[in-house]
Amino acid sequence: MSSWYDEVRTSLRDPAQIRPTLARAAAVQPLSELVECLLERPDELERCARWSFVHTLGFEKLVLIAAPPLFMLRLHLWRPGVPNLRHVHNHRADIASAVVRGRLDKRLYRRVGTGIPFIEYREHNFGHAWGLYPVGPAELEVVTSDRIGPGQIYDLPTTALHQVDPHPSDTTVTLFVEMAKTCSTTQVFAPVSEPLPQRTDKSPLDGEALRRRLRLALTDLG
Repeated sequence: MSSWYDEVRTSLRDPAQIRPTLARAAAVQPLSELVECLLERPDELERCARWSFVHTLGFEKLVLIAAPPLFMLRLHLWRPGVPNLRHVHNHRADIASAVVRGRLDKRLYRRVGTGIPFIEYREHNFGHAWGLYPVGPAELEVVTSDRIGPGQIYDLPTTALHQVDPHPSDTTVTLFVEMAKTCSTTQVFAPVSEPLPQRTDKSPLDGEALRRRLRLALTDLG
């Protein structure tokens, strides 16, 4: 199994291999083997824990392969009953994501003169915390809306304003690749009725906490 972990790490260094590698890895058995490989590597587990945490949007962000600045491979996990904040946002890097279990409703947005009212923020990542600074009112409209199920892959450039909603009554698991960062900040759009705090602390996991969450994820995968 160890060679499978190294094979995925090597393949993801080539941007042309990201989609094919996700297609191979984003199924229950190969993903479970990838997680088991990481659990057998204590030093690598500790390294991955530094970038792993529970995201403010309500999902677990568990790093499986940490290879900055080239890429990060993460397991994203939404559990039923956990509030999912429906912020529209973009990313600092191009991303690709594959659904392994459950489903996601994905919507793309664009700015318009008259549309759904939001408050726009500029997000800065300070490592230990996120800073959110109001830019002002903005109006967006939905451009596309898709339901993404197991085995399906989507990718987005840094400029894509989007929103994802997991199935509310089932665990949703995705395998997510963040490529090399090209932006230092992101745009976040929150409903006018839900203003965001200026600062949100980030609490990285330690190796044992990541191990426990990955073991639980293996149970979720079945």
